[in-house]
Amino acid sequence: MKNPIIISALLFTIITSSCKNSNSSELKEINEQLEILRNENALLKDSISKLKNDDLGDRQLIGIPEGKLQVGKKNRIIFLLHSNKTLPKYEIYTYDGNKENKIGDGNLSKFDYEFIPKSLEDNKIKLKVTFPDKSRPVTMKNETTIPVN
Repeated sequence: MKNPIIISALLFTIITSSCKNSNSSELKEINEQLEILRNENALLKDSISKLKNDDLGDRQLIGIPEGKLQVGKKNRIIFLLHSNKTLPKYEIYTYDGNKENKIGDGNLSKFDYEFIPKSLEDNKIKLKVTFPDKSRPVTMKNETTIPVN
């Protein structure tokens, strides 16, 4: 009866020691990979933090009054934290119904547009910006009404 117990204990010892040796090399390799991943993660965290700080530094505070300002009354002014980032090249159009007229292009997050109203009722500006990406073009339209004096 002692023989099966001794043989079982001996087999268990042999098996566990051989598993320890193979597990030890696998564990060492996993720990090395884990250290590499930790270093890469730290670099990515630093890069993301830098991008966030750079993004805040590239912002402008812009105020847009809602209509004409009135003396002695509460006036609403909308403020935007606008970014001055470079964008992919885009095209600028005026539009009226199906009629479009290309007036320029750009790659900044802002552009100038000059408008000369023809009458007091000529107070709508309709602009369209198109990013002509071959795989998926993106178009944005805007219709702005501005008080004319």
